[in-house]
Amino acid sequence: MKHILMAACVSATSALVAQSAFADGYPPCHYAPGYSIDYTDSTEVFLMVNCLADPDPVIRDEIAYTTIVEILRNHTPDAPELFELMNMLVERLDEAGSDPNGFQGPFVALALAEIARTDRVHGWMSADMRSDLVTIGAEYLSGLSDYRAFDDDEGWRHGVAHGADLLKQLSLNEAITEDDALMILAAIASKIAPPDAPAYTAGEPERLARPVVFLARSGKVSEETWNEFFAMIAPDESDPRWQDPHASEAGLAALHNTKFFAYALYLHGDLSEMSAMNALRDHALTLMGTLP
Repeated sequence: MKHILMAACVSATSALVAQSAFADGYPPCHYAPGYSIDYTDSTEVFLMVNCLADPDPVIRDEIAYTTIVEILRNHTPDAPELFELMNMLVERLDEAGSDPNGFQGPFVALALAEIARTDRVHGWMSADMRSDLVTIGAEYLSGLSDYRAFDDDEGWRHGVAHGADLLKQLSLNEAITEDDALMILAAIASKIAPPDAPAYTAGEPERLARPVVFLARSGKVSEETWNEFFAMIAPDESDPRWQDPHASEAGLAALHNTKFFAYALYLHGDLSEMSAMNALRDHALTLMGTLP
């Protein structure tokens, strides 16, 4: 029954992408040293979007992203502004491949996670808009090929973790549908131990586990689908990496990444008294038992 999850990965044209009135009105990054940020002015979030790709980690992370978080969490713009900001971010995510430094995609995804959080708290999106954002987040994560995390000089990229954070916020939303949940699980499965990934060393397995944990708590996923999901991420004997995982770097990376993802699920499930979480723990334990 693997087709259920695989079908969830099919690309869809999003209705979210629309030209923003702000898109062409500002230089690549509006911020400059000495600029005073007014956190009560929602316009500031638009001014910071183009700074999310700035090669300076202070501007990109500590100023631009932090400003967006502060305004969206504590000075929430109204729904039309949030819609426009979401469109602007989706455009930037779609253009992320043109950023030679690889910062734009991960930090735009993280900003979209904050947009998803506003809908979880205030419920301003339509069902179609929310499902479109699930599609966008799932396609971003499953399509990632840049696994860089942190660099002492350049700071964070962390696309896998940031993509998972967007799906986590959507997983926490009680308004998502079962189809949305399937798409999220398919995207997560694609990044647990992809063939081109190194051994994760910056907390990626834990971040990938969080959307799965929240979907388990939501009760939106059937036991049949859980069986499918864990079958998809179990060792595949037809894959050379799994035939002798201790004999190649790729095999060791796959073993490491799958093991730590399973550990994260097991821990979350074992610490909970919810029967659905205990079932998740049992699935994780079974997965660990299949690892060489």
